[in-house]
This record gives sequence, C-alpha cells and structure tokens, in this order.
Amino acid sequence: MGYRILAIETSCDETAVACLNGDKVVQSKVFSQIDLHEAFGGVLPEAAARRHLEVLPVLLKDVAKPDLIAVTAGPGLLPALLTGVSVALGLSRGWQVPVMGINHVVAHVAAAALERRIELPVLGLVVSGGHTSFYLIEKWSDPKVLGWTYDDAAGECLDKVGRALGMKYPAGAEIDNLALTIKERVTMPLPLKNEDSFNFSFSGLKTAALKYKGKISNEVLAASLMEAVVNHLLDRIEKVLKKYPYPLVVGGGVSASKFLRQRMHEHFGERVIFPSAQLSTDNADMVAVYAALLLQEGIVPGSCVTPDPNMEQGWC
Repeated sequence: MGYRILAIETSCDETAVACLNGDKVVQSKVFSQIDLHEAFGGVLPEAAARRHLEVLPVLLKDVAKPDLIAVTAGPGLLPALLTGVSVALGLSRGWQVPVMGINHVVAHVAAAALERRIELPVLGLVVSGGHTSFYLIEKWSDPKVLGWTYDDAAGECLDKVGRALGMKYPAGAEIDNLALTIKERVTMPLPLKNEDSFNFSFSGLKTAALKYKGKISNEVLAASLMEAVVNHLLDRIEKVLKKYPYPLVVGGGVSASKFLRQRMHEHFGERVIFPSAQLSTDNADMVAVYAALLLQEGIVPGSCVTPDPNMEQGWC
C-alpha cells in the first residue's frame, strides 16, 4: 500500500477530503452542511452541490499531488456527485494522475480496514440516512448486494418521524439518546417477519409510530421507534448469518448509534465489527482506503469517472 491517494466525498451533505499515504491517513477534513439543510428538514440537493463547490477549494488548498485521486461516484444525490466528480476530473487532468470512482456505500464497510485487519469474506451491512443494504464481500472489487430496503432507509425513517415530533434535523442522535435513557416502550410491528429474504422495509414503522403521536409522550414514542428499527435489523441479520456464517461489518451513519451497537453486541458478540463512530458517518478516509484495497486486488484506475446516483458496482 505505497500509493498516495487523495479522496473526495460529496455524495450528500458532507464535504470531505482525505489523503492516504501508504496505510496511514495523513490528512482528513470534513465540512458539515447540517446548518444549511436544517431549515428544509432534509437535504436540498442543489443547495448541497453549491456548498460543495464553495468548500472544496478550501479543503484542497494545501493538498500535494497524489499518485491517485479517488472520488465518490455514487450512490448519492446527482448534483452533489457531479460536483465532486467534476473537481476530481479537473485535478486529474491538471496533475496528470489517474482517477477512480468509488461506491461510497461499500466504502462504509471498507472503513473498518483503517482500524483493524479485515479478512475476506465478510458480510457488510450499511445503515444510513439514505441506504440500508446487505453485501457479501468475497473480493473488494466485486461486492454482491444481498438485500436492500424496499422503501425508506433506516435513518430516513428516524428523521421523518423526528421531524413530525418537532425534533431538529437530523433526528437520529436525539432519538438514540432517548432509546438509551427512556425505558418505557409501546409495541410496534416487526416488518417482513414472514418474508424469508434479506431485504428491509421501514415505511410501515414510520406509519405505526405516527399513529401513536399525541397518545403517548414524544420521548416514549421516539424510544419505541428506535427499538423497533433495531429489532428489524436484528431479525434480518439473524437470517443472513444462517446462510453466510461470516463476520459482519456494520457501517453508515445510523451505525454510530450507541443503542444499536449495544443491542447488536448483545445478540452477536464479537462477530459484529464496527468502525469507530467518526468513521461511520460520511467521510473521505473510507473512500481512500477502499481505493487502496482495490489497488491491492490489481484494479487499474483510468482517466474518466461518471457519477451514478444508483451505483451498484464497487468502483468505476
């Protein structure tokens, strides 16, 4: 891993840049746009792209010429992806260095490799505001999707209910704290309990939660929703582990939840691997290390990247 890799992440509302030298991150910067999107109760794609364009030159100001530029090509919001990819392509042309497009959802799984050795094969579970997906990773260059959400992602469900309860966007951290401190619960349904698949569905939990609005305290309602979301995740994990008895790496913003981590460790022990909370949310460190892992497998970077909001392959 002797490459010097510059990584850029602009899939949603975080602008991030990182530099990986060999196996060590020597520079990492993340600029949050939460203050910008709080007024909308969610991410406004065009506003996110404009902010990325304003912030990237500042984050890249002191960056030296790398051997490779790795940039998030998808999945994500198209205007945001276009901004990051356009900047990466411009730098690639100017510096005459190759560029590699990275799937930032799979990169959430690869993030764990920055903190410990990951032996393949592994299962990957990404739980975030925009994605809830299972992966089978036998090769980093060929991740296989095993399951996905039919509707809302886990974080999206929490944010939508949080907004209805008057919480600030994003609501995940506040709901997580309530789940840890409030012991009272109301029972909510277990989604897809009769479906023998590895898929998810959270829209029904959102509907079930909102039926309780005004009938119980907002605090109990939020804690009960978090419990139901985690129960759904545990149920799906049990199913996938029966078929694929591999270690499970869990990443994505929602996976930073202390309540979720506590429950998963109770159920699955050391079989579950989490990156640190800082590496679980969107960052460029994970994009850089995923690119390094791809290089180790012999992937040869090119000179062109196309943004893809629905990207399924690990790289391009």
